[in-house]
Amino acid sequence: MADRSEEFFCAHLVNLIWTVEQKDFPVFSSFLDLHQQALAEKICMAEHFHAWCFDETIPDAERRMLGLAPSYLTPDQLEFPIAVLAVTWPARFSLTHRDLLGSLLALGIKRETLGDFLIAEGRAELAVQEHLASMISNQLTKIGRVGVKVEQIPAITLSQNRQFQEISGTVPSLRLDAVAALAVRLSRGKAVQLIHEGRVQINGLCCESVSQLVQPGDRLSIRGFGKYQLAKEIGITRRDRLHVVIRKYI
Repeated sequence: MADRSEEFFCAHLVNLIWTVEQKDFPVFSSFLDLHQQALAEKICMAEHFHAWCFDETIPDAERRMLGLAPSYLTPDQLEFPIAVLAVTWPARFSLTHRDLLGSLLALGIKRETLGDFLIAEGRAELAVQEHLASMISNQLTKIGRVGVKVEQIPAITLSQNRQFQEISGTVPSLRLDAVAALAVRLSRGKAVQLIHEGRVQINGLCCESVSQLVQPGDRLSIRGFGKYQLAKEIGITRRDRLHVVIRKYI
């Protein structure tokens, strides 16, 4: 994200917080990527605003909506303006995330109004801003040359089909260089090089500090290797090393 657009985003978030504080009604952002989510958390802390949460429409989603609660609601009482759509097509055709996204953008829909997509054989499920549900259902009739059917459904069902590769091992600490080395199965020196080259992100933010601690639940994106998440379960070996599990998204 360019510095100027990042400044605009931060100013926009501050304005959302001011709106909910002054007008006392719930306010919601568009879908935010991991970088924007990390910035949003920092801004809420800096503004001493604590009544916020991200939507949990899709477990472990990368793109989530921020909700800001007024005085008469708690964050868990927020009703996010999100609809879940199922897109189906003949299973003999293979459609990808890129195919679906391209067809939606061709309808004039902005990327920030769309959440994550989950795709299986002959079916995709996605979160969208609620006001778009009817338009997408009526206008998305083809993806490329493949005819599709769109309907609104109560909740995501494909999240249980997400595929991960588990990588387990021991590390001396949760320093970024140690965790990254285990994730990509390279030496610690090679991991340090990747970090210094700016190829490693934690929760969407580029990190060039090898000593940055990775917290359980954090997501790593390592350019050229993939996306990972450090599991929350961490054990301690007899030699006081940490036994960790890293999930690689596949």
